[in-house]
Amino acid sequence: MPTSSPYPSEMEIVARLAKTGFEWTCENGRWGFYHLRDRELKYLQHLRTIAFLDLFESCEPDDRERVSDKGLSYIRNCKSLQILRLGPGITDGGLRHLSGLTNLIELRLDNAEDVTDIGVQHLASLTKLECLSLQYTGIADASSPLIFPQFSHSDRRRPP
Repeated sequence: MPTSSPYPSEMEIVARLAKTGFEWTCENGRWGFYHLRDRELKYLQHLRTIAFLDLFESCEPDDRERVSDKGLSYIRNCKSLQILRLGPGITDGGLRHLSGLTNLIELRLDNAEDVTDIGVQHLASLTKLECLSLQYTGIADASSPLIFPQFSHSDRRRPP
């Protein structure tokens, strides 16, 4: 007799998200989503084949329904996530939720002015990163090479 899961299937999760009208893609059985907010991110906590999240435009601080640090807690178990794009409104507190996303190869925190040297230390476990963008953050230029020695100081990309 098959056992039933208390969690919705991946197709049920995507169907729920599709009803919200947000953009999504699926390539080789791996999901990617654009412009989700906190209320949609909660559906992703049980989605095991997510590869891509572009939330930059969903992070605007003046948007009452934006992606917040709490919203990032919903993706902490998305271990297959490889690309994550965040932006304004994310703070040091939200970065602690990203420390377990060890398959990330690209992380963008552009314009996240409330991300500082303290918060970025939570990301030291992300050793597979190949692209790290920290433009217009509160991170001192001298700090990122200490935390991420695999990147050059000038452009924060892993050398070839």
